[in-house]
Amino acid sequence: MVCSYVLLLSLLSSFYAFKVRKLPDNFNEARFIGFPLYIILLSAVCYYSVEFSVQDGWYVAVIACTTTLVDWFGLLGCMFAPKIFNILFHPERNSTAVIRSEVAAYVWQNSQLPGIDARTN
Repeated sequence: MVCSYVLLLSLLSSFYAFKVRKLPDNFNEARFIGFPLYIILLSAVCYYSVEFSVQDGWYVAVIACTTTLVDWFGLLGCMFAPKIFNILFHPERNSTAVIRSEVAAYVWQNSQLPGIDARTN
C-alpha cells in the first residue's frame, strides 16, 4: 500500500508539473519538481523489476539502498542546484526589482485580450 501511495503521488505530481510548465520562471517550479519525479518514477520501475526477479539474497537490500540514494540525491540536486547556482554566480537575478519587472511583464502579456488593442482603452 505504501508503494502504491507513493507511486500515485508521484504520478499526480508529475502530471501537474507538466501542466504548469508554461508559468514564468520565477513562479515555475515545475521543472525543478518534474525532473526529480521522473527520476523517482524511473528508479521505481527499475527497482521493482529487479526486486520481483531476484527473490532472495542481499542484492535486494543493496538495490533498495541504491535506489533510495538515487531518488533523494536526484530530488535534492534538481531542486536546489539551480537556486545555489543563481545565488553564487548570478546575484543580480536575486533583486526585488528584477522579480517585480518579470512579474509585471508576465501580467501585462497575459492581460492582453486577443483582438483588443490596449492603447485604445
